[in-house]
Amino acid sequence: MTGRAVTLRLKRSFLVGLSLATMLSGCDLAPRYKPTKLTLPAQWEGQNHGVLQPGQPADDAIRPDWWTMLGDPQLNQLEEQAMRLNPSLQAQAEAFMQARDVAMEAKSHLYPQVNGAASGEKYKGSRHRLWRGAGSQGPVYMSSEQYSGTATWEP
Repeated sequence: MTGRAVTLRLKRSFLVGLSLATMLSGCDLAPRYKPTKLTLPAQWEGQNHGVLQPGQPADDAIRPDWWTMLGDPQLNQLEEQAMRLNPSLQAQAEAFMQARDVAMEAKSHLYPQVNGAASGEKYKGSRHRLWRGAGSQGPVYMSSEQYSGTATWEP
C-alpha cells in the first residue's frame, strides 16, 4: 500500500468513527424518569387528639392583650409594668407627626418644596446555581431602580 492509500484509509476510518460517535451521542439508553405521585393524608395525625383547635373566624383580629394567650405570668407582669410606666409611644409619634405637618404647612407658602429619592440594586447570581435555564452559561445579573419625587407649594 502506498502512503496515499494509508492516509485515505485513516481518514475514512476516522470519519466513520466520528459519524458513529455522533449518532450514538443522540441515543438515550436510560429509562424515562417517572416521578412518584405524592399522596397526602386527608388529615394530619395530631388533628383528632384535641391539642390544637381550628381557629374561629372572630380570632383573626389581633387582640390588644395578645400576650395573655401565652399563659406566662412573668410576661403578663412585665407587660402591665411597661404599660403603667411608659407613655404611649403611639400617641407621642402621632403628636410628633402632627407638629411636623403643622410646621411644614406654615412654611410651605414661602417657597416650593421638592423632595426626591432614588435607590438602586444590582444582584449577581451564582454561575453554579440550580435550575438554570437552557443555554444559560454564566451568572445572572439583575438590577432594580426606584425613583420617587414630590413637589408642593401653597401660594
